Amino acid sequence: MYLGEHDWIDTVKILENRFEEDLNLEDILFHVGVQELRKGYLDFSSSEKLKLLQVATATLLSDYDHYEYIGFDDDDWPVFRKKESLSYLSKADQINQLKNAIIIYFEN
Repeated sequence: MYLGEHDWIDTVKILENRFEEDLNLEDILFHVGVQELRKGYLDFSSSEKLKLLQVATATLLSDYDHYEYIGFDDDDWPVFRKKESLSYLSKADQINQLKNAIIIYFEN
């Protein structure tokens, strides 16, 4: 169930005020990834930025039982195991599930 566009817009506005920039879904995922990495904002390479998006997605969707947190790798990056494919959801439903998870993530 999608919490609603109103909740999403409110969450985005709060985050835009916090980070003092306009944000889209990918930007928010980047910030979640940085937070989960727990190393602060560094000069990340392109591949590390992609990995941050993957960490954020896995973190957020672990509450929906799509991923399981395993631990940290040798470079201290969070590692997840994919438990369930999202292919049964439409692209719009996948995005809405991510938005829900972001709303809940930043409420806590």
